[in-house]
Amino acid sequence: MRPQALSMEVPDGKGGWIVAQPNLGFPAGRKKICLFDLAGVFRPNTPRRLRLRTNLEIFWDSIEWAKGLSDTQLTTVRINPEVADLHYRGYSVIDKRNASSPEVPDYNQMLSSKQIWRDLIGYYTRFGDVRDLLEKVDDRYVIMNAGDEMSLRFQAQTPPPAGWVRDYVFMGDGWIKDGDYNSTFSKTVLPLPYHAEAGIRHSSGQTRG
Repeated sequence: MRPQALSMEVPDGKGGWIVAQPNLGFPAGRKKICLFDLAGVFRPNTPRRLRLRTNLEIFWDSIEWAKGLSDTQLTTVRINPEVADLHYRGYSVIDKRNASSPEVPDYNQMLSSKQIWRDLIGYYTRFGDVRDLLEKVDDRYVIMNAGDEMSLRFQAQTPPPAGWVRDYVFMGDGWIKDGDYNSTFSKTVLPLPYHAEAGIRHSSGQTRG
């Protein structure tokens, strides 16, 4: 059976279910939080129920909902980093509350500056300024090795108007490839993924995040 991506289904009004939102991705990041927009999901004159469906091994420990403020004014400002420096740092201490909790690195505590994971065979991006690789979404990207760090600095913004609150959202487009022996091409940097060919991501054991 082929993997089926996470989807959201709602009652179809005829006793069955219909897909309202397909391909919702996979819980990503250390804390595995997913955010779904329910606006316009439910069909008229049907029960306000929904279900999440997939054949992937996903476990939910909490499902919550919140009502948006429709009259809230939003202003979006997109800024690119003024400094993007790639260098070697080492490995942070990993905390894990219990067996079912995610592994969360503590940036303020260093575990080791020496290599603790094996290198994949191949070439990585040279250390130094990498801003030209981050200006836009394309097939040119920074190839980082285990223990590498990319430090970004942004121009300071003027304070928000009185009564406003500013939130920061980090937007990235890239892939993660581990060295698991069960992954195809797990010993090498190549083949590199690219946007036009989704199949290369699956065959090389790379996931996009």
